Amino acid sequence: MPSAFRRIADELDSSYVPEWAHRGRRPVPSYAKVLLSRFGKWWLPRLGLSLVTAAALLEMAGIIIFAARSWLAGVLVFAAGILTSVAGSLMWSAYRMRHWLPGASASDAPLAPPTPRRTWAWMLFAAVAVLAGLGLMMWLIVADGSPRAIVVGGGMFMVCAGTGSAVLLRQAQAASNGELSIGGWSARRVSLVMFVTSLVLAAILLAQAPLLPATR
Repeated sequence: MPSAFRRIADELDSSYVPEWAHRGRRPVPSYAKVLLSRFGKWWLPRLGLSLVTAAALLEMAGIIIFAARSWLAGVLVFAAGILTSVAGSLMWSAYRMRHWLPGASASDAPLAPPTPRRTWAWMLFAAVAVLAGLGLMMWLIVADGSPRAIVVGGGMFMVCAGTGSAVLLRQAQAASNGELSIGGWSARRVSLVMFVTSLVLAAILLAQAPLLPATR
């Protein structure tokens, strides 16, 4: 199983056609056609990956700014990071849909079944859970600031992030007809490891909370 970086490098070659493109075709949305025509097959994926990287830096900066008690600036920077991440993800997904355009290499692939609505609902729940855990942690850090509150916030974030990430991975596997794998492991196994690990780390943090001071 090639690494994620190897697969990304392969896909940056516009002439490369992955096996999944031939297994199931999906309708290409209009935004993908516009992005492909505007930026081209060379610039579009590189801009998308650059935006995703920049988004991660913005989100980290937003958390730091928020922790420094600049609440409004922190929220705005973090929101900008999320919007940048969405824009970069749309660019990358639009580039990957080029195989299904009329006359493209996989344009005659069989049409894949539509993704069930419950899958999108669970994905939305997962994203909300992660953001809620992050918001709770940052609120405890800023509003209280005691070692106990910081540890409790970290523990709650681990629970929310682990649960949300596991659910998101399982639903992504369902959307890909069970063909998603990471490092040779099935998405089901990886999601279970993530969930259990997050619970163990959260339990370790929360068990220490009563032993820590409740004041700054």
